Amino acid sequence: MKMELKERNFKKIGLICVAVLVCGMVFSYGIFPSILRFMIKQNVLLKPGTQIRDMFEKIPFPLDFKLHIFNVTNPDEIMRGGKPRVNDIGPLYF
Repeated sequence: MKMELKERNFKKIGLICVAVLVCGMVFSYGIFPSILRFMIKQNVLLKPGTQIRDMFEKIPFPLDFKLHIFNVTNPDEIMRGGKPRVNDIGPLYF
């Protein structure tokens, strides 16, 4: 009698584990990617009035880009082990 009860509980627990595993796999491979794709698509649209559109229209930080380019004036001396001399060309602003 006692063995029969343990065996029955083991079967119930095993069945529940298999059901949870199957449901988890269906959700993670079937439903979740679709939901994620839908949410990303909704948040990336640049329609008027959306939050992402407002961010593109009013950027909260300046978009200044400063670029320094250096020209090596003594490449032959550098090849012989000397110190490099460089000229700063710029800064270039974008």
